[in-house]
Amino acid sequence: MFIRFFIGLVILFVIALIWRLIRSFSLGKLTGEQIEEIWLRSPLILDVRSKKEFLAGHLQGAMNIPIKELSIRNVELDPRKPILVCSAGGTRSALAAKLLLSLGFPEVYSAGRWTNLNDLA
Repeated sequence: MFIRFFIGLVILFVIALIWRLIRSFSLGKLTGEQIEEIWLRSPLILDVRSKKEFLAGHLQGAMNIPIKELSIRNVELDPRKPILVCSAGGTRSALAAKLLLSLGFPEVYSAGRWTNLNDLA
């Protein structure tokens, strides 16, 4: 009986840990109005897709730092400017934004798919 209780407790702990990790990567989705407001402040557009993906199509003026290189190459970014991060589907942009915030960049936003910014460019 004690073993079943202990196993149940461990399972609950693991579920809670997974849930907390998933929530920690969630920055919330920006609305079109929020993106436009940030856009008016001349943000740095950071595309975290691979170089190959970036060369296949990207926003004019976007900076490409693949997410795998971001922890080293973040020194190339200006922390005084707002940063709009984009990727192919939005997952990498959310992870990259979370990383930059944890590194002390004060104003970083995940714009999701890079094509979300096409109308503004």
